[in-house]
Amino acid sequence: MLNEKEEVEIYVFQGNRRLASLDQPLIATGHVGLSLDGKNIYGFNPIIHKEMKLTEIYRKIKMRESLPGQVTDDTELFEKVAYGFYNQPFRKELELYKFVVPIEQPQTYLNILEEIKNRGSGSLYQLPKMDVPFPAKTYNCATFWGKCGLNLPHKSGFLEDYIPAMLQKGAQKVKK
Repeated sequence: MLNEKEEVEIYVFQGNRRLASLDQPLIATGHVGLSLDGKNIYGFNPIIHKEMKLTEIYRKIKMRESLPGQVTDDTELFEKVAYGFYNQPFRKELELYKFVVPIEQPQTYLNILEEIKNRGSGSLYQLPKMDVPFPAKTYNCATFWGKCGLNLPHKSGFLEDYIPAMLQKGAQKVKK
């Protein structure tokens, strides 16, 4: 069993639609992930099955519909962003930020471990709506870990608010 930790790391990048492709939609929207060990980064995403049409998924997400969600190991995605893999000449580059968050209650760490183990089972994914709270058991990648008791940099779920709040609290740019 892992020991309880005193801090975790939140990783985030703001998306850029001009860099995105159909096989990697998170490049368009941006993404938030959490690491317990500085190596593996877990994110919360909608469940997308191979038989589902991506255009229908995109429509539902854009319309702010709730979809079944899951915790996934998104380490490779965050590493590629850090290395500039998706960046292109004459386009705004993706920038990855890291923020160290203290664990204020021991139960928070255990809750995070449980969510990773259970892959976020029972939680729904939805993009945020301006001035509208998320329905019960519904989150996006920026708000999901708050359900575990983690003190998030910003609670709206909008990366336009989340990233500046992280920077104001001391987040650092990650470049490899």
